[in-house]
Amino acid sequence: MAKTRPGTEMVKSLLALLFLFIMYVWSTNVLHLNVFLLDAEIFNFFILYLPSLVFFSSLFLSVDEVFREVQRLIFYSFAPIFAFRIGWYGFSFQYGYLVCYALSNFMKPNFKRRYPVIIFNGIALLIFLWWRAK
Repeated sequence: MAKTRPGTEMVKSLLALLFLFIMYVWSTNVLHLNVFLLDAEIFNFFILYLPSLVFFSSLFLSVDEVFREVQRLIFYSFAPIFAFRIGWYGFSFQYGYLVCYALSNFMKPNFKRRYPVIIFNGIALLIFLWWRAK
């Protein structure tokens, strides 16, 4: 795989985070899931999660790969859509995040190098779901 410059990956990561925020808020409002998925607790969790993800993944991955991990968060912008479908069948809306977690790990999977980060993301997601269930 061709090496890219860290600056390019950083710009892509910032654009991915901007897209994540806009799409998540917009789709939550359009699907009328504000009560369930647009809460201050969710934003507080992701504000704590993002620096933790960057720090933890920088222990195991190169700079370019750390920015690619941040770009994987773009799948969480689809959480309201999956939550709507899952909620339609009577399950908790919070399970939409599990679908996004699974999809984000299959985008260019390099399981051999990424397994500590995948485990970290899984533990963070379990903490998030436990926190939301309280």
